[in-house]
Amino acid sequence: MVSSSPWLDMQRRPKRRHLLQLDRSQRPVAASADPIGRLVQQLQQRWAERIDLPVEQVLLCRSAEEALRLVCGAVLIPDDQVFLARPSPTSWPAAILGTGATFIDVGRVVSGRPDPAVIKAVGPARLVIAGAPALTGAADHHAWSDRDDLLLIDACLSAHLCGKPTPGAELTLAALRDPHDQGNEVLWALLGPAAAALRYLMGPSLLPAAWARRALSCLTVIDRQAQQDFEERLQARADELEDKVALSPGQSWMPMAGVQRAVSCLAADGQQLLAEFNRLGASAEAHGPFPGRGLVHVSLL
Repeated sequence: MVSSSPWLDMQRRPKRRHLLQLDRSQRPVAASADPIGRLVQQLQQRWAERIDLPVEQVLLCRSAEEALRLVCGAVLIPDDQVFLARPSPTSWPAAILGTGATFIDVGRVVSGRPDPAVIKAVGPARLVIAGAPALTGAADHHAWSDRDDLLLIDACLSAHLCGKPTPGAELTLAALRDPHDQGNEVLWALLGPAAAALRYLMGPSLLPAAWARRALSCLTVIDRQAQQDFEERLQARADELEDKVALSPGQSWMPMAGVQRAVSCLAADGQQLLAEFNRLGASAEAHGPFPGRGLVHVSLL
């Protein structure tokens, strides 16, 4: 399984800095003797069944940061190149640089999408990380569709209570949300074909029993009606903000993208939007090449 994944070339393994230093146990869990191990296996099975995915393609993580460090530590060696389109979470560059690899910011055009001209011009990479605050992985995915790099999609901000894999991506970072407190992420997972290879390398997921029980409880409650109610709540809040916030010339709402919306301000100053969103009780922040220009992200939760 591992040898069939070109991005996990085993000849590169001795050069990896952090594969054995991640915050995960080196000792496999014996499910027959370990009740916590059985609980985690049950959780993985339940999540896999809910999203119609083979259980070996679900790798549970305690946080999005742990998941990213796991991927970078398993895949990257010094001097590798990683492509990402900023703005992006601050933890991404740190995780990449910590392995000795470098990253190339391919940039974004006025619409907020990754710059296709730069993507086409740059050479090969070991890893592509797609997604950004207010941009689900699906929104960035098509920009990378004709490349052979390992594609990791960050879909933690998607409009799913129970995270699903992004079609076409080898890895999707997804979150499980509490249906009773939808702004609260309970657990994270790496989903998709490459997750099976990572499970082979890293061994089974280890979680505190309380976390696993809470996640199982959430998965039991989440059903089609709960998901529909969640999507309707997000859409109603998005409609309210779009109706009440007047945009200036050079600013434009981006398409609906999960639990956040984004306003492209690459052609105009977006500072006044922050005050306007704050007046409406919405949490917002600005990202861009310099203050006030770039993307303004606003939470719908």
